[in-house]
Amino acid sequence: MPNRSRKSVFADGDLAFSKAICEMENSFERISKAMGILGAEYKGEVRKGEHSWKFYVLPKIPVQVIYYEADDEFPCDIKVKFDGGAGRFFDFETLAFLYGVSFMSW
Repeated sequence: MPNRSRKSVFADGDLAFSKAICEMENSFERISKAMGILGAEYKGEVRKGEHSWKFYVLPKIPVQVIYYEADDEFPCDIKVKFDGGAGRFFDFETLAFLYGVSFMSW
C-alpha cells in the first residue's frame, strides 16, 4: 500500500478535510486522536514528518491515512488512500461514495 507520491486518489475531494485538520493547533495530536477513535493502527513515522495509519472502513477494504507535517517547502497535508485491491470489490464511484461518508463528514 505504500505510495511515495503525495497525490491521493481523491486529491481534489480531500482538500477541505486536509485543510480543516491542518489549520487546527496541534494537528498531529488531533489526527492521532481521531485515528485512535476509528481504531486505526499507527504504522509509524515513515519518513521525517510523514506519519501513517491503517484501518479498515469495511472488511477487506483497508485505508491508509498519511499525515505530512508542515515544513519549509510544503504546508501540512493529509492524504487518504484506498488499498489497490479495493477495486476488486467496488467500482470507483462506490469507493468515492465510501470516502465521502467516511471522511468528508468530519
